[in-house]
Amino acid sequence: MKHIILNKENENEAIKETAEAIERGSIVIIPTDTVYGIAADALNEKAVKKIYELKKRNINNPCNVLASNIEMIENVTKGISIKEKEIINKYLPRSINNNI
Repeated sequence: MKHIILNKENENEAIKETAEAIERGSIVIIPTDTVYGIAADALNEKAVKKIYELKKRNINNPCNVLASNIEMIENVTKGISIKEKEIINKYLPRSINNNI
């Protein structure tokens, strides 16, 4: 286990190391102002399984997935309706493809 403390002097390197760890299938713990987030590659089945094991979470209880565009959302869902795409476009207009 590696512990990285983010500060202004190492910001770019710390972010790079964290991204590389996620790409390798590692689990990353990210402190926020209220909780600790657990991050992994949502498309890496082994990494997702690790999160469920760590949290002792029932496999039928889904985890949240953060996505930056509509394609990422479509990769982790069973489909997005036209109405759902309209809602996404309304509230996340800068981060997704606005083609419905």
